[in-house]
Amino acid sequence: MSHSTTTDLSPAPLLDAFETFNGRYIDLDRELTIDADELRSMSRSIHAALVAAGLVRNERVIFCVGNGPQFVAAFFAVLSSDAAPLLVHCDTPPAELLRYAREFGARKILTDSYNAETLASITASTHTVDAGHGYSLAFGAVDDSHADFVNSFPALGGVPLHPTSGTTGRPKIAIRHAVAAVAEGRQYADAMEITAEDNLLCVVPMTHGYGYGTCMTTALLRSATVYTIRKFNPRSTARALTQHPITAFFATPAVLDLLLAARKPDDPVPRRVLSAGAPLSTRTATRFHEATGQWAMPLYGTTETGGATVAYGVAEPCMDANIGPPMPPIEAAIRPIEDADELEAGLGRVALKTPAVMAGYLRPSGVDASGIEDGWFTTGDIGYIDERGCINLAGRESEFINVFGMKVVPSEVESVIAAYPGVTDVKVYAGKHRSGSEIVKACIAAAEDFDVAALRQHCQEQLIHYKRPEMIIRLDAVPRSPLGKIIKDQLP
Repeated sequence: MSHSTTTDLSPAPLLDAFETFNGRYIDLDRELTIDADELRSMSRSIHAALVAAGLVRNERVIFCVGNGPQFVAAFFAVLSSDAAPLLVHCDTPPAELLRYAREFGARKILTDSYNAETLASITASTHTVDAGHGYSLAFGAVDDSHADFVNSFPALGGVPLHPTSGTTGRPKIAIRHAVAAVAEGRQYADAMEITAEDNLLCVVPMTHGYGYGTCMTTALLRSATVYTIRKFNPRSTARALTQHPITAFFATPAVLDLLLAARKPDDPVPRRVLSAGAPLSTRTATRFHEATGQWAMPLYGTTETGGATVAYGVAEPCMDANIGPPMPPIEAAIRPIEDADELEAGLGRVALKTPAVMAGYLRPSGVDASGIEDGWFTTGDIGYIDERGCINLAGRESEFINVFGMKVVPSEVESVIAAYPGVTDVKVYAGKHRSGSEIVKACIAAAEDFDVAALRQHCQEQLIHYKRPEMIIRLDAVPRSPLGKIIKDQLP
């Protein structure tokens, strides 16, 4: 176990970027423009309200806020309080917010997805925070039932925290400190040549590492203007690309497919269209190019390392396995896999060395940096580096499920399903979606008269939408070997 110092984890680099930002955030859902000075005023107001409501330094705050100016203002209000925002998707249901708080030692929850009355169902006290310009947040304190566990975590101050599947096991918390965040933003800005003249369209969640790094940190560093849509909608996105001078659009393969169906043939597209979160298939890339004349560019990274490749300016289009070369100054290498003779020559674990690497994983006993060696982090992806220096991916080493770019840990979904009365065994695994992404499938052992619809409702209450099983298959028994291991080829 390695422990970082509080000096290493200072929020100052991010706070400085926020103070010098001179761009705008434009909320397309509300048709509202917030300039830099107004954004900082909003943040100061939120900060004062949170402190008055009991936020103290070194606390972890479950941060459940959707895309828009209020995301940036609230994020920096928490950071300037020397508290640590733990970013989760804005659609996360209340029961899951409470589970995150208890699992990762958080005392407070901040959200714009629910009002104070709804948040009160999972908290001991709640407050409504007027963020200005019509934005409202709910702020609640969870009960003291896990106080000893909360106090066992290290005091890290204002450090952004990002849930991640890591490479094995249940969700972990990556400590993406300000130095790492700013390094990632600079890498993106340099690789994509982002300037203050740019207008970025953000439809991916800013709580996700992809949207956080591109549509917040990069924008702040270069004072770019950001147009936000809280939840992706093909028609509103197509309209935004037509009505506004967008110069960079951050998407996923599924977003690109849906956008093609909604746009008109002559609708403009920006010169930079990025796709991340899942492999950019030849089918999607080719269809997009045929319809628009532009090649979408794959962007690859991990929560632990931030963005690693952006195939911008590469002579030939990158798609499928090819995700382009590392962004300078990132280095990439292939680590051998022991006892993996079945892999083709040259294949191994993709390792990255980057100044944007996390400090480590948050543990009750400290900062676990054991997975980082001399700045190198070995990812859970298998691949090789070709003669051009491009990384080519061949799949994931783990069983994690990739639902339109959002990673799902099967064991987390299994624990929710296993807790439901009548379920005697469960296996959660990936199924295929027609888009090429994955869906969550669940195979359960239960009696013949088991109410599957009621289990679906239970999952809806306990899990965010992308973690909910698309298919629940009831069997008399989940196929297992005599040693108790799942027989994967017998799963339906």
